[in-house]
Amino acid sequence: MEQLVYGLIIAAIGAITYVAYQHPDAYKHRIFPVLAVAGIAIYVSICVWDAALSTVGMALDRAFALGLSVKIDKVLDEKHVPFISFFLIWAASWVYLSLLLKLDVLLGKNGPK
Repeated sequence: MEQLVYGLIIAAIGAITYVAYQHPDAYKHRIFPVLAVAGIAIYVSICVWDAALSTVGMALDRAFALGLSVKIDKVLDEKHVPFISFFLIWAASWVYLSLLLKLDVLLGKNGPK
């Protein structure tokens, strides 16, 4: 299943790059705004998820005896998103999508002919 997801991600990156190269105006005015909103929504969702797990963990720590706390921490750690890895992937995606906005300038042309 993971390999299918990785393959779909690679295909999506290729498709976005192709559209940005072949149709820079469509990418700039239609696709990039959608990707920007989706990226911000994903970032906020992960931050809310992380905050919710922390809040639940603190509430459960107070509610249960110390013996159960170790099991609760183990379960919460399994559900926790590694924030540094997520942030680095998110930031690299933003840099890549922003560079695609300037693809015609970087290549020294005004798009394909």
